[in-house]
Parts: sequence; structure tokens; C-alpha cells
Amino acid sequence: MSDQLGNCPFCYGRNTLIEYGTRVWTGMGCGSPTHYEVNHWCGDGVSIIRLRAKTEQEVIDKWNRVWEIM
Repeated sequence: MSDQLGNCPFCYGRNTLIEYGTRVWTGMGCGSPTHYEVNHWCGDGVSIIRLRAKTEQEVIDKWNRVWEIM
């Protein structure tokens, strides 16, 4: 899914990962993730941009929408 993410407008890099948050134990296994995150490290390796949303598609849309505004 990370191929759906646009480049960073600050460093123009693609050092971007989609990760899922905590998975809650339901007694019969782990449930679905509580949230998804897009994590991006700019070229200096120190700066990080992190966005969270409830679903994977929402976090992808949020990342791409933020950069369309800029």
C-alpha cells in the first residue's frame, strides 16, 4: 500500500512506511489494529512526520491530502 503514498514535499523522499498500532487480545487471538500510522523520515534521518487514522485507507488519504494542500 505504501506505493499509493505521494513523495514528501519537504525532502521529496519516499522513506515512508505504513504501520499498524496495537492489536488488542480478545481471548481467542488478537483483534484488528486500533489504528494505522504513516511514518516518514526526511533525508536528514532525524526529522519524522507521523500521521494516524482509524483505517489504512484513511491514513493514506490523509497523507496525500496534506501534501495536496501545501
